[in-house]
Amino acid sequence: MAMVMMLVAALAAQEPSTPHVRANDPRVLALFRAGLSRSTTFRQLVDTLDHSDVIVYVEPKLTREALGGLLHELQHAVEVAQHDEVHDERGIRQLFDGLAIQFGCGGTSCSETQAAKDVEATVAAEWKR
Repeated sequence: MAMVMMLVAALAAQEPSTPHVRANDPRVLALFRAGLSRSTTFRQLVDTLDHSDVIVYVEPKLTREALGGLLHELQHAVEVAQHDEVHDERGIRQLFDGLAIQFGCGGTSCSETQAAKDVEATVAAEWKR
């Protein structure tokens, strides 16, 4: 399945009507439309980003998860948007160091945010309905 990777860039000013979550790939656009129509959580994350100074560029990547993974990454973008003090890669690293929970990843330690893990679970429940 196609999943997405995010590149997040904070911009000083954006036209309010310009979408802040952007993609060019037809598969990603189809997944995006499906997410908007079927997931309240997806719509809320996109709306939050559209009202922030964060722009998200979505590119396809093959993984096991599709919409759940997309929303997981959008939650990370929202976490950046919620912290006005974050303006660069260093700030992003510091933010996620502070938000991180620990869990195991293939025999090594990884960090993740609880909010992103929660979004995945919420979306899975929304899609089962």
